[in-house]
Amino acid sequence: MRQEIQILNASGTRVTRRSFLALSAAAAIPFTAMSRDRVAGANDTIRIGIIGAGRRGSALLREFTKRADALHCRVTAVCDARASAAANAASLCGARASSDWQALVHADDLDAVVIAAPDHWHAPMAIAAMQAGKDVYCETPMTRTLDEARAFRDTAMATGCIVQVGARACSEGQWAAARDVAGSGQLGALVWCQSNSGAHHPGTARAPRAGVQLTRREWQAFQGEDPACSFDERRYVSWRNYADYSQGEAADILFQRLAPLLVAIGPEAPVRVSAAGGVFARDGRETLDSLVMTCEYASGLKAVLTSSPAGGHNQPSVIRGADASLYLHGDRLVVECEPEHEKVFRARFGATPRTTLAAPASSDHVADWVHGMRERRPCACGEHVAYPAMVAVSMAVQACRESKTLRFDNTVGRAGAHPARVV
Repeated sequence: MRQEIQILNASGTRVTRRSFLALSAAAAIPFTAMSRDRVAGANDTIRIGIIGAGRRGSALLREFTKRADALHCRVTAVCDARASAAANAASLCGARASSDWQALVHADDLDAVVIAAPDHWHAPMAIAAMQAGKDVYCETPMTRTLDEARAFRDTAMATGCIVQVGARACSEGQWAAARDVAGSGQLGALVWCQSNSGAHHPGTARAPRAGVQLTRREWQAFQGEDPACSFDERRYVSWRNYADYSQGEAADILFQRLAPLLVAIGPEAPVRVSAAGGVFARDGRETLDSLVMTCEYASGLKAVLTSSPAGGHNQPSVIRGADASLYLHGDRLVVECEPEHEKVFRARFGATPRTTLAAPASSDHVADWVHGMRERRPCACGEHVAYPAMVAVSMAVQACRESKTLRFDNTVGRAGAHPARVV
């Protein structure tokens, strides 16, 4: 039997005192950047800088470039620790290239920043960008640790910058429809929900590219101040396998599953989390690639999510209430009433005990961010959704590693304390 404990380390991973104090201080400083004074009108071009010219950064660059006219936006700067990668990516859209991300986020001729860097850079880059008055699109997961997620969230709230984290399922129509169904009372009090990731196949670490070499400056720019180690091609190519840079593949997948679920059931942090899992791939990785997490919320609702390297297909997500259950099949939703509630269900909602609904059209996640910047309104996966998802996933990773059930205190403590903390 697992022992329930109280914990002080919110993230379960190493956070240096310097980095934690820097993040906390950043969250408390109001922004003063000139670019925030420029609120884009309907036809004004939003100027975007992209940090990271790898697979995701390049894909986002192509997406923004292809839709530049439709969205009235333009990528004008690209940054990567490798100067050659930045130059190659920038040449695709006529942008300027840079290897200094801090110079990019402070540039006066940019309105927004896209972050497609390794996970350990998400919080420092996003916080710096928001403090410089830039709106932020950040790839998943939100951050590497819970402490960083809190600082990210606090900065977004303090500055009013528009944030979109790249959990694209949050913009799918089925989740907004599920929120409406649950809010209508058809399900009764929510008691259980479940979302499965289906299969992913970590196999072995990504094959190293022949002759990959970085200069000393490029390697330091990739890994940051902590940890300090010599160049290791495996750590650079397969960084998600190492705890210094990421919580791992399973954590990223579960973040992408939990965030849209929170759109439906309400974005709040859990009060208790337990988890089980491990490492399936035999390639020397440190981070989990298999994880099952159970979250309990203040209302009593339980959420179970899985990320498995075994074969299989995605199963429909389900939200169960005391009176009926809702099954999400992507393009359609099915409401099934419990037999003992059929008469009441028909009388209240004029529907059969099994009702099929067509899911509304999905919105575009990238366009949602661009429109959010113009309208100064929250995005589908803004900090209000991404933060509680990151809380749950980070706690699950720690719970699994320590074989313990963790509690989360979301109350306000002493004056000046963070409004959310693990105790």
